Amino acid sequence: MSRLPSFAIAFSTLILSVTFSAGPPQTRTPAFEVASVKPNRSGDLRARMEIQPGGRFTATNVSLRMLIANAYQLFNYQIAKAPDWVEKDRWDVAAKTEEGTIRPPAARSPGVPNDTQILLQALIEDRFKLKAHKETRELAVYSLVVIKGKPKMKLSANQTPPASQENADIPRPYWGGGIPHGNVMQGPSNIHATGITTAELARSLSLALGRRVLDRTMLKGLYDISLEWTPDISQPMDIYDPTSPFPRYAGAASIYTAIEEGLGLRLVSAKGPVEVLVIDSVQAPTEN
Repeated sequence: MSRLPSFAIAFSTLILSVTFSAGPPQTRTPAFEVASVKPNRSGDLRARMEIQPGGRFTATNVSLRMLIANAYQLFNYQIAKAPDWVEKDRWDVAAKTEEGTIRPPAARSPGVPNDTQILLQALIEDRFKLKAHKETRELAVYSLVVIKGKPKMKLSANQTPPASQENADIPRPYWGGGIPHGNVMQGPSNIHATGITTAELARSLSLALGRRVLDRTMLKGLYDISLEWTPDISQPMDIYDPTSPFPRYAGAASIYTAIEEGLGLRLVSAKGPVEVLVIDSVQAPTEN
C-alpha cells in the first residue's frame, strides 16, 4: 500500500499497517553496507526520515520508537514496555547500501515490509541490540460507526482502486498540488485524502488518536476526506504539545466533533485485541 502520510515524521510512523509479518524470504542479507547512528541533542521538535537516491536512507532527530514503528510497521501504541529513553532520546541515522537495492515504496500488500524497512530492522537489531517479542493484548480501542442517517463523506469521482491504476509503482509526490488518488496527507490536526476506503480512514485516525480504530461503518467505495480539528489532551502528548511547529486550526472543533459533524461518523469506545511488540532488551548505541 502506498498511502503514506505527507508530513515528515513528527509523532509516529510513515506506515499505516498494523501487522508484524516479516514478508517473503529475502534472497540477500538484509543489512546496510555502511551506517552511522549519532545522538541528536538539538532540542528541535521536527523529525524526518527519507529514502534518497543511490541506496541511501537518512533519519534526522528521530526517536528509537519512531525507527521501530517505521521498520516493523507499527503504530506507537503497539510498542509496549519500552524504557523512557526509547521515546525521549533523539538520533541521526545515515545509512547506505548498494545503489539500486532500495526500490521506491510502491503499492504492496499490508504487512509486507519494503526494502528500507527490512534493512532498518537489521540496523536496529545490530546497533540498538533490540530483542523483542509480540503478543496480543486486550486494550482500549475505538469503533468507527455511522451516525443514524447517511454519512456526510463525499464519494470520490474516481472509484478505481489505486493499486490497480496504471503506473501504480511510480512514487507519488506528497507536498504541493493536489493529493494523488489513493493517498493521505496527514498532520497532527488534519487529514486530507483522495480516493481512500473507510478502513484506510480508520488507520489514519489510529495514527492521530494513538489508539486502534476499527472500521465498523460497513461502507463501501472510495471517499475524499477533508478533516481539520484542534488537538487536545486526549491525543498523544507529542501531538497535543502546544509548542509543536505544525499549524493549528483556530476555532476548529475537537477531533471527535469534527468526525461527527464533518463526516457523519462517530467514535465509540470499546475493548479489543491489539497486537503489540514487547521490548525484552535494548541498548543505546555507542556514538560512531
